[in-house]
Amino acid sequence: METLKSNELIRIINEFIHNDYQRRFNVKLETVVAAIIGEDNLINEMPKLKEIQKEFLEKKRFIQTYYVLTKTKQI
Repeated sequence: METLKSNELIRIINEFIHNDYQRRFNVKLETVVAAIIGEDNLINEMPKLKEIQKEFLEKKRFIQTYYVLTKTKQI
C-alpha cells in the first residue's frame, strides 16, 4: 500500500510540473495530496514532496541550460 501511495504521489507531482495542473484545473498540489493521503498525514508528506519537486525543477533547469549551451556552440 505504501508503494502504491508513493508512486501515485510522484505521478501527481510530475503532472503538476509537466502539465501545469495548478493553473489548468485551478487546484493546489496540497489539496490533491490531502485528498490522496488525508489531512492528518499532509504535514508529514509535504516536505518530502516539496523536496522531490525541487530536485525535479533543478534537473529541468540544468537540462535546459545544457541544451542552450550546446545549441550556441553549433551555430
